[in-house]
Amino acid sequence: MNKYNKEKIESSLKNKGYVWFNDDNNKGYDLNIVSIRNSDNGNKVTNIFDDVITVSFKIKGEWIYKEWINTTDPGTKGVKEFHNVKGVARLVPGQYRGSHIIGLHQGKYEALKQLNPVKVYRDFNKDLIYDEVNIDEGVFGINIHKAGVDSTYVENWSEGCQVFKRVVDFDEFMTIIHLAAKIHGSKFTYTLLESKDIKQKTILLNLDKLKGHIPDLVINQIPDTSEKFEINTPLRLAHFLAQCGHESIGFKAIRENLNYSIKGLNTIFKKYFPTEESAKIYERNPEKIASKVYGNRMGNGDEISSDGYKFRGRGYIQLTGKDNYTSFGKSINEDLINNPDKVATHYPLLSAAWFFQKNGLNQLADNGSTDEVITQITKRVNGGIIGLPDRIIHFKEYYNLLK
Repeated sequence: MNKYNKEKIESSLKNKGYVWFNDDNNKGYDLNIVSIRNSDNGNKVTNIFDDVITVSFKIKGEWIYKEWINTTDPGTKGVKEFHNVKGVARLVPGQYRGSHIIGLHQGKYEALKQLNPVKVYRDFNKDLIYDEVNIDEGVFGINIHKAGVDSTYVENWSEGCQVFKRVVDFDEFMTIIHLAAKIHGSKFTYTLLESKDIKQKTILLNLDKLKGHIPDLVINQIPDTSEKFEINTPLRLAHFLAQCGHESIGFKAIRENLNYSIKGLNTIFKKYFPTEESAKIYERNPEKIASKVYGNRMGNGDEISSDGYKFRGRGYIQLTGKDNYTSFGKSINEDLINNPDKVATHYPLLSAAWFFQKNGLNQLADNGSTDEVITQITKRVNGGIIGLPDRIIHFKEYYNLLK
């Protein structure tokens, strides 16, 4: 699961007055390349890959976010065995416009090679504490490249370079770089933030009060889920949990139940089964039912493809349709097209939170605790007002516990 997301990165850059490439002309692949240095370790040399590098960009108007493990710091050998007479380099956080270009790293393989000046801290004393006193500015070969297949320690993979931990991640990154270069040219802007710069909207809620009202398994997922998708006030969380609880029959159902009788099909899916005869061959056959009613919409193929069943409702708010599976998967860097059941087994709450944020329900929840607000949210979640009284009851229950 990703540590950050596009929204947090964008907000942090804009708060610092840095440029955010919004791809206003929808050309695609207008890259925001941003690394986040782990601030928790202070200036101690950890010699491990404990930072992340991210890229945010649009394809056909839809935002894509990618995140991989890297280091923005020199390793132990790099600190002790540096080659520059001024000392080892450590990149100063900031935004460096047009700083890198596609080129060969040490003449060996394609990477992002430093083109224009950057600022680095110089550390000469080899005490395994990064000094931040002497700043040097220039072109020093601060490239963005790869370590080994899956390296454990940084060592001398970096004397200042920004280095991917895993080759497969670097290869994915460079594929994106080349696609971007075809549209925008081969020069790229690189930004380095520190983790303390990322605006963490920590959820300041007493979740213990929810014990006995919703399952502990759900409560344990709330902090990370709420932070990632900004469901971070008592009002938002109460609305969110009330909808999840009703849609999943008390947080129990994580897959859509499509085991309908003929009467059920004539009632629930009358558009597709207007007569008993038309419903007869579908009765009590969830795969056939889903393939028909969800076929040729929401990004699914036709009935024969069985996409409707493959991408049927899963999670606490029943994420449905190939388009939604694709978009949610991209937001957490997971391949849900080939592993759709992960929505149910791994991400039932997270998928619901993605839906909640994507459909503007956080902002709608901010409008208050009235029955009218609950009704508006229910319409967006359910498409109607089925189960509205139950949703109202549970909203009030959760809100009284949380506020």
